[in-house]
Amino acid sequence: MTEHSGSPIGDTTDPYVYCAAPVYGAVFCHRIGSGSDGGDVFYRQTRCTKDMRNFEIIKFRSMIMGAEEKSGPQIAGKKDERMTRVGYVLRKFKIDELPQLINIFRGDMSFVGPRPERPEIIAEIVEDVPEYTFRATVPAGLTGYAQVHGDYHTEFLDKLKWDLMYIENHSLMLDLKIILMTVPVVLRGSDDVWLIINANI
Repeated sequence: MTEHSGSPIGDTTDPYVYCAAPVYGAVFCHRIGSGSDGGDVFYRQTRCTKDMRNFEIIKFRSMIMGAEEKSGPQIAGKKDERMTRVGYVLRKFKIDELPQLINIFRGDMSFVGPRPERPEIIAEIVEDVPEYTFRATVPAGLTGYAQVHGDYHTEFLDKLKWDLMYIENHSLMLDLKIILMTVPVVLRGSDDVWLIINANI
């Protein structure tokens, strides 16, 4: 597997571009969040990027406070009861990911690349799928091949296939293609999440 320096897009640019969206999003989430469970707007968690370096990812909180205190680290399920009603909406349109623009500005992530995962989850996966470590040959990304071809609940082996395909073939043109493909994915949202929202109304 060839090692790459990172995504051709999104490693550096005007910091105000990165910060504007999270600021406006924070105001939105703070207001609607007060009608949910009144907890913290932001959620921070340790994730891995290139060379398995740990960093603190920033997201808008979509789950109840202390969601993993009893269960421990686990990947969100298709009908995850830990998510708040507001959280379902945030995830549907990927709004919960907006604060990661700050992570891009800090150099933890790129716009395009494999999504960052938790060290504990990676340790479990590599026991059965050692190839999973190849994802760490490039910086983690805000969006990626796996995200435009799947959703939150796509099987991790399918996501890994798309991630490795990106790593082997990534270029400026491929990054642009993925970014353009991300736009309709975000606007359309997840059909699974719509079903969950309607079931809870």
